Amino acid sequence: MITWGFPPSYSDVVVNDQYFTITDTNLTKLTAAYISVTGLSGDIVWENNKGEPQWYPGALQGQNYILGATRILSAATVRGTARSTTATGLVWTAVNTTYDAP
Repeated sequence: MITWGFPPSYSDVVVNDQYFTITDTNLTKLTAAYISVTGLSGDIVWENNKGEPQWYPGALQGQNYILGATRILSAATVRGTARSTTATGLVWTAVNTTYDAP
């Protein structure tokens, strides 16, 4: 993976609607720096660290996207428009950044 200067500390397969966590005593929530599309291209609906749904259209298979996501949402209303995640095979990679970091 090319990281363009962000060395990853943690990663896992995305489970839609589940926060990105590490298995420690607190199940610490992380903010992922990258979302990778390993399956089919499509849209990504994600939640930022302020709990706001966001939308990234047309994510391409084999690409890494810097999104700052706390989780991938199956669907959400983003600025008044219903959106859904259609990209598949998503993987998150975090850079040791906790959930509540700016």
